[in-house]
Amino acid sequence: VAANDRPRVMHTVDTFCTLLDDVCCMLEKRPVVRYVRWIKHFMAGGTGHTFYKHTRHTVEESGSLTFKTVLELCTPEQYDEAAAIDPHSCRPFAALIGDQRAGSELQLEDPTQDSWEGLM
Repeated sequence: VAANDRPRVMHTVDTFCTLLDDVCCMLEKRPVVRYVRWIKHFMAGGTGHTFYKHTRHTVEESGSLTFKTVLELCTPEQYDEAAAIDPHSCRPFAALIGDQRAGSELQLEDPTQDSWEGLM
């Protein structure tokens, strides 16, 4: 990803905010339960969006950290339900800059464009 030789799975600012939130979760030793929108790259070409419930627990054993991650496919409606309860669980920090779009709106967005360009 850093060498830009792989397709990205998240939009740039979503990736940055998610990584920042992940570090906070690790430091506080709390599990991550997040609903994410990933860019799906189809084998036949083209792209689209897929929503997942991403759950990760950090386990410290013998001085090393182990991450246990589970991804579950979810619908834009399930994404919206989670966002209604805790907006931060879907796109960390998005609500703080005024981006409160529903899952159905995010799904229609062009995956080749960065989703925050018009908000900055």
